[in-house]
Amino acid sequence: MKYLKIIGLAALAMALLAVVASSASAAKVCSTAGTGTACASGHGKVYTGNIVSKNAGNIVFTMFNSEKEDINTVTCTISEAGGTITNGETGVGSITKLAFTGCSSNICSAVSASTNAATSPWEFEVATDAATENTNGATTLHNVTRIFTCTFLGLLVTCKYSAASVETRVDGSDTEPKITGNAMSLATEEGNESVCGASSQWSDTYRFTTPASLFIE
Repeated sequence: MKYLKIIGLAALAMALLAVVASSASAAKVCSTAGTGTACASGHGKVYTGNIVSKNAGNIVFTMFNSEKEDINTVTCTISEAGGTITNGETGVGSITKLAFTGCSSNICSAVSASTNAATSPWEFEVATDAATENTNGATTLHNVTRIFTCTFLGLLVTCKYSAASVETRVDGSDTEPKITGNAMSLATEEGNESVCGASSQWSDTYRFTTPASLFIE
């Protein structure tokens, strides 16, 4: 009887995992600017092509020491991201530009921020909640690296962070499609811990300008 219970619990766990795995599925990207196959009513056609977005609100990087204490916050006021939807039917593409200006820190000066997207494009795929029909979804970005430099106590400090993947939220719209990253976690690869911390979180919201409408199906 004991073994039967164990087998039964294992089967239940596998069934639950199957439900979770099926709750998200690959998605297609649609737009009124699309030229592919038709999407749902009002969503235009499948979109393959360039994407451009600009920040809506500040971009905030928060650094934490090994005790998880907040030790440094870098805020950038202007940013632009760009890339390509390489296959709108399967929702895959890459980010090839992510630039920041107007950056400041609460503990150091002369701050600049950058990423490796231009030299090592961030591949991504879009997914949607298969259980809910809406125009929203999630995007998983791969091999993300972020860098910032600043002057601390008269010395130039370089901080480098990376993550194998981070997830962002896509809100579809016919006028203001957005992509939002909420406290995306990156580990510190390089830098003085008193300035760079042992880890960091990254929060931002970008509004798509190309295409001007975007839907996840």
